[in-house]
Amino acid sequence: MTMRTTIETIGPKKAAKLLENNKLNRPLTQRLVDKYADDMKNGRWYLTHQGIGIDTDGNVVDGQHRLWAILQANIEIQTKVTYGVDPKARVAIDTGKARSFADIMKLEGVITKQVPMASSVCRRMFSGGLHSPGRTPSISVLKLFYLIHQEPIHFIVEQFPKHISHITNASVLAAIACAWYYVDDKLLLERFCAVMTDGVSEGRKEQAAIALRNWLLAKDHMGRSAKGSKETFYKTGAAIRAFIRKKPLVKLPFPKNPPFPLPEVDPSAGIKSGLTKHNAVYFRRKFKRLEKQKEEEVQKGDAT
Repeated sequence: MTMRTTIETIGPKKAAKLLENNKLNRPLTQRLVDKYADDMKNGRWYLTHQGIGIDTDGNVVDGQHRLWAILQANIEIQTKVTYGVDPKARVAIDTGKARSFADIMKLEGVITKQVPMASSVCRRMFSGGLHSPGRTPSISVLKLFYLIHQEPIHFIVEQFPKHISHITNASVLAAIACAWYYVDDKLLLERFCAVMTDGVSEGRKEQAAIALRNWLLAKDHMGRSAKGSKETFYKTGAAIRAFIRKKPLVKLPFPKNPPFPLPEVDPSAGIKSGLTKHNAVYFRRKFKRLEKQKEEEVQKGDAT
């Protein structure tokens, strides 16, 4: 039987019918189904060269997670469906290296400098400063998140042009990026980064940065667990708060809550968190620009 590929619109009814012959596939990963369903419901699912694979016996050999996501999202999508796949070919399906968020951001030209650092900071900001691989969002969600928060992320990349062992930890950098929204005087934040980089301070008023730096260098946690990354994120925030107040700090406190929580975006109400006035205005305008860009892209697509 010769393979043939068609572009089809598949809804819940057809997805359920195809899944009746899904007996020889790998175990289902619910987290991946949730991710796909979320993208489908929010218009972030696109027609590509990949799709559903059906072998000569009618079994689903590729695309089971897409089909289950269609059912979960209760939505129709357009996708390629290839019929007549050799059953023996299943061992070669999905064995290549998946593109990471950093790969895609670089390919699309969204991130051009310090791609690994920028992408890791973006991920850590999304997860609230925690190293939590169980909460991996889709690439589309991360891309939108990055576009909203790209200015503080670019600020981080400019302050730390190269990796510094233990210092440029993702939780540390994410905490600084979050603080960017609250600190009006960006020169103070730049100075904090400079002290963190070279370890040279101007006395007691900058002692907080030195205390954090020494703690990071003495520890081998580096955010490799949710607990370790949380402590790093919170303590970095505490050090920044003391630094901008020019308050001497010998021992780093571990606050119950993050000193600089990431602002929540609400299209109607603007900013929910206690931002400085200047940055709250900036953030509202930024969100409105992104919403306008999305509307223009949709209108442009409809016109073509």
